[in-house]
Amino acid sequence: LPAMNGQSRVVHGAANIGCPQYVTVDELALTAARVAGKRIHLRHVDGPVGVHSRNFSNARIYSLGWTAKVDLEAGLALTYPWIESQVKAARDGYIAVLGAARKRAEGAKRTEEIAAIDAETEAAKAGPLTGEPPAKLPKELVTFRERCVSAPKRAAEAVASTRRFTQQEY
Repeated sequence: LPAMNGQSRVVHGAANIGCPQYVTVDELALTAARVAGKRIHLRHVDGPVGVHSRNFSNARIYSLGWTAKVDLEAGLALTYPWIESQVKAARDGYIAVLGAARKRAEGAKRTEEIAAIDAETEAAKAGPLTGEPPAKLPKELVTFRERCVSAPKRAAEAVASTRRFTQQEY
């Protein structure tokens, strides 16, 4: 644990780190959208209802002298630009790899592969990749695509963890 009041302390085991602010899933989604500058419409679907809420105790971390410095929205605002840059870097890297793969396919005159790469490049430039890759996309590109697609998922997981991990002083 970082030094607090000039003293370092060790935490053995897990400790929840967060502010005492309680938010619903709807409030979390709307807050994340507001921070991202996105307009969303929440749609509730019929189905089984899971856990209505969780109340995590911060007592352990508070007992060590740690307190939250920012609320949820401020924490998201601090974290979102980094997440957005990670998603963009993954997409840009994938587009660059597709460009190199297209040149190789052109040299080998593999027209079906070129068409698949072109379709995938346009999809990647348009936004998040969803669905299955084109059938003729080379296997190594499919593997690379999976790694790039998982970057936004990891970023989304980071947003979900923001409440716990961004409440400290920056």
